This record gives sequence, C-alpha cells and structure tokens, in this order.
Amino acid sequence: MKKSYYQLYTKLYDDYYLWVNFMNNSHLILNRELHDLYSKADDVENLKRQHTQLFDTLEKNGFIINDDFDELAYIEFEKKRTKFDNSLYHIIVNPTLDCNLSCWYCYEKKQEKSAINNEVINGIKQNIITHDTNSPFRTLKLSFFGGEPFLQFDAIKNIASFASDFCEKNEKSFILDFTTNGSLIQKGQLEAISQYPCVFQITLDGNRKQHNKIKYSKDRQTDNYQLTINNIKAILDTIDNSFVAIRINFDAHTLSFFDDILEDIKSLDRKRVKIILKKVWQVNEALIDKDILLDTIQKLFDQDFIVDYYTQGGVCFAEMLNEVVVNYDGKVFKCTTIDDFSDRNSYGHLDTETGAIVWNEKITTLGYDLTKDKCKQCKMYPSCLGPCTLHLMNGDETCFLESLNLSLSEYMMFLYKNEMIRKKVYEQ
Repeated sequence: MKKSYYQLYTKLYDDYYLWVNFMNNSHLILNRELHDLYSKADDVENLKRQHTQLFDTLEKNGFIINDDFDELAYIEFEKKRTKFDNSLYHIIVNPTLDCNLSCWYCYEKKQEKSAINNEVINGIKQNIITHDTNSPFRTLKLSFFGGEPFLQFDAIKNIASFASDFCEKNEKSFILDFTTNGSLIQKGQLEAISQYPCVFQITLDGNRKQHNKIKYSKDRQTDNYQLTINNIKAILDTIDNSFVAIRINFDAHTLSFFDDILEDIKSLDRKRVKIILKKVWQVNEALIDKDILLDTIQKLFDQDFIVDYYTQGGVCFAEMLNEVVVNYDGKVFKCTTIDDFSDRNSYGHLDTETGAIVWNEKITTLGYDLTKDKCKQCKMYPSCLGPCTLHLMNGDETCFLESLNLSLSEYMMFLYKNEMIRKKVYEQ
C-alpha cells in the first residue's frame, strides 16, 4: 500500500488539520496526533499496525491506495474515455446572437435581428436522427445559448418538442438547458416547457442598482433585476423538474452589496439552486478585496447555498467528441466562449438536408492534449485537468489558482465547506 500522490493538507485551527484528496474529492479532519502519525508515516503498512482505525479510514477515503495503482495513467484514461464517450449527445444551439440587454463586459459581438430559420431548425432535427443512427446515444442534452435565446422562443419550443418526442419514442433521456439573462422569460413560455427536465443558468450582476446599471434595456427604465428575480422564482414554481444556477458576475464593487442579493434569493429551494461566483474577466484580480470575497462565500454557506467558485472538475464540453454548437446560420463550433461566431472560428457547417455535420480541418485539434507536465505533477491535477486546450493552443498557460484571489489553504477550506453543505442539502 502507498499514499495517494494527489492529496494536500492545511492547518485549520488549534490542533486540527484538513486533508483533501483530489482524486475523489474526499476530506478528512485529523487532530494533531493523527495528523503527525500519518504525515510522518513513510511506511503505511507500519501505520496499519500502529493505528488500524486511522489506516482503514484513510484507505476508505482513497488517501491510501494499492501499490500497483497508477494514478496518473488512470486520470489520463478517464480524460480520454470522457472525451470520446458517446452515451451523451450534447447539442448547443445559438438561435440568435442578438440580445435585449447591453453588458459592458460581454465578449460576444451582438448581431441585431439575427435569427435561426426553418431550414436550420429542420437540419438540427435531422441531425438528432442522423447522429443517433451513426452513434447511438442514451441521453440527449439540448442547450440554448446566444445572444439571448428567449428572443427566439418559438424556435426553442419547436426544436425541444421534436427532441423530447424523439427521446421518448426511442427510450432515451432528455435534458433541456438554457443560458439566459432571465429578463424576457414569460409565464406561458415556462408552461410550454414545463414537462421537460430543465436547467437554467441566469446571471445577476449585483444588487438592483448595480444590475440595472450593467444590464440595461434600450429605454433604461426597466427594472431588469426584479424581472430576473421574479423569473427565477417562476421557473422553480412552474417547472417541477428544474434547476437554476444563479451566476453572480462580480467586479471590485459588486460583493460589497451582496446582502441585498442574498435577501432576494434566500427563500429559494437549496436543492434546486446553486450559486456561481465568477469574477468579470476584464477586472484585475488585484482589485478584488479578498476579505469581502471570503465573507460573501461564508454568507452563502451560512444560508446553506452550494457555491461554485472556480470549482474544477471534468473535461470541458468543447473537447468532447459528442458535442456541437450550431449557430443560427448553420455554422458549427465547439466552444461557446468565443468572441466571434464567424468562419474564422467555425469548425464546419450543418448540412440541413441530411443533418450531418460537415467538419473542416479544425476538428483535428479535438484530439490534442497539450497539458503541461507541471500540471500533471500538481497535487490538484485530478480535479483541474489543466488549463483549457484552446487557451493552451493560444499560448495561455495560466493556472486557475492564479485567478482565485484565495490562497491554496483558503481554497481547500472552501472545497471542504462546500462539500459539507452539499451533503447537508442532499443527504438530510
């Protein structure tokens, strides 16, 4: 037996230490005596003789593993297995690149009056059939992005209805997914999709004053903040099988007024809502007050919210073989976080007659693994898997830890608390 390579510890308080195993996201708190016993144990077999209970606990939680288990080889195998897994087919549709709001930080080029047409809609439907014929899947995930997808709700309803019927007829699971600003959602629209399992990601950019300053309509009079809050509640009330990820994009000032947001969301069902905290990418990390950030996270934990703050895990959807982004004009892509859905970034196009994706030479980049050795040697590698491949192709090797505004110890504590909240919410 041997110690897992992918584990770290940090001192909590007094004589207690937090141990984190990044292979399986397990956590242990050991007192000084047990910590010293384990941390200084070069021979884990001897540890078993010294303290059987401690040894058994460590082994059960993956801190101690078999001598012949090659952890790195396992990680690399799982990466490849996930990339080429065909059990899930994920179609992301941009029904428009237009948006009713104007956010200063948005990386996309707004295309006013852009809209998906019936030819592309029918092509997407045919693609579902064609793809299943060539590579049968068990689950279809249909995501709508943009732009603001609810500007083209008729198209959404049309495609979703077909996809759901197809899955039901062929005994497949179906998931409907939206990334939206949440301001345009109507009660009737929610009722029209209420029979589907639905996941929403909806953004709040601060309290009412800040949100409306950033996410403003042309008339600058609409209270988009209250509209969004009301619609989050309407989603949860109308669609029984729904989940909402509230993404709070913060800058140097947003979190100072977080109590206002917390007051407006505190009544939401913790099992059906999580909070994503994401720094606006144009804002320098040095401008973020760490104490305020930590205080915000703790306030969410105190209210039993599960928090996603640069929580790593899994292979990016853009690197998966069974994933495609279909733009309103039929061009296809692999990633949604690009500034220009044009030929320059396109991976090909949708053949609207056959439903086939006609890939260009860029698709060969899908198989690239540019992960650096320094990442593979990092104790956190199993949960992170290194920077985005697209970033690496562009020479950006930035580690996510550099964007945290937290020390490694603080981040480990965040992971532990978050896991405790998750267990409290879902296992009680």
